Amino acid sequence: MIPRPLAAGFIHSGEMKASDPKEYKRYLVVFNLFKHDCIRLVFWGGAKVKDTSGFLEGDYADGRRLALFASMKEIKAKKKKLQQVIKQQLTLLDK
Repeated sequence: MIPRPLAAGFIHSGEMKASDPKEYKRYLVVFNLFKHDCIRLVFWGGAKVKDTSGFLEGDYADGRRLALFASMKEIKAKKKKLQQVIKQQLTLLDK
């Protein structure tokens, strides 16, 4: 059996102005487990978030940024930064 990549996403389902679903404005973060070295969180609006700490990685033209977690210890250490990024994204959804 060939393993398939696993991906899932979390979307904002609260009140929002009407928008084109192809703009992915409601998508906050998706994760991809296609490799076994770490969990990759993909923040679709990550470029809008003010992060000077290096928590969000990459410089993709479509505005996405990545957060990588290689262990539970790393997840716990980055918990506050993760919460800050998600809160910023929620405030920036319609901007």
